Amino acid sequence: VDLSNLDEAIATLKAESDDAHNLFVEALKRADEKWAEYKEGLDHRNFLKAEGDRHHNESVEFHEKANGVHEKIDQMMVDVNKARDELNMARKERESWITDHNKSVKAEMKTGAESDEVADMLVQSLLSDGELVFGGVGKDDGGNKKKRSSGSSKKQNMRRMGSIRRR
Repeated sequence: VDLSNLDEAIATLKAESDDAHNLFVEALKRADEKWAEYKEGLDHRNFLKAEGDRHHNESVEFHEKANGVHEKIDQMMVDVNKARDELNMARKERESWITDHNKSVKAEMKTGAESDEVADMLVQSLLSDGELVFGGVGKDDGGNKKKRSSGSSKKQNMRRMGSIRRR
């Protein structure tokens, strides 16, 4: 800056400061344009963050509900297994009753030819008495039998009365 000519120096400095000011104003306009784009990006970021937080909170809530359902399922599985075990025990008990009943019926239905006890008894009888008795018919049994009557007394009374007509 030449101080000998003050007016010219002031005019030069004023022109330079006006140019710098105009450059600064243009820079501010460009910054404002960029800020609009940047603000839009920040707003979108804030929206996405809020949505992410909302989805995260929903996810946590659903996870807690799922844990509750899982606990109920676990309890139901314990109850179902307990009921199944009780049913199996009852079924096994019924099968045991049927098996025991079938064994007792089979034992009762055995004939003398199938019974070891009857065979042993017959062998003992043969060894001790020297004879066998089958079906209650022995040498002494023939004379002690009573003769069967010809019919029941009711039938005999009906024969005596003859036919009765009913009206």
